[in-house]
Amino acid sequence: MTVDYLEIDPATNADAAAGTPVFTGYVSAHPDVKVVCTDHGGLTSTMETYLKAAGKGPDDIYGIGFDLSSATLSAIRGGWTDLVLDQQPFLQGYLPVVQICLTKKYGFSGLHTDTGSGFADKSNVEALAPLVERQIR
Repeated sequence: MTVDYLEIDPATNADAAAGTPVFTGYVSAHPDVKVVCTDHGGLTSTMETYLKAAGKGPDDIYGIGFDLSSATLSAIRGGWTDLVLDQQPFLQGYLPVVQICLTKKYGFSGLHTDTGSGFADKSNVEALAPLVERQIR
């Protein structure tokens, strides 16, 4: 198996659709691509745009990535994004505030807290959707 890494340029990092020419060029030059892993939610939710521009359907290349959003829910529902690692950003923001309060009030030292992670795909996207829409997951 060959794994290639493509660095995200600043334009694509700011506007995921700007990466379409890079994606289509890469897929054209490497027609045997089976899986694409995107780096953040903006890219993950743009898999439909990328795949369509490359002349691919939702089942031609397995799309995986990070971060849930309303747009990513749509991409999962449509079959364009197959698996997403949910980094649970609500916990990443909430728990540090709790720790600051505990340190201030009780003098506790900082804790290293793993907020865990979850996976979202077609099997559980509808159960997660209300939490994503409320920006909890």
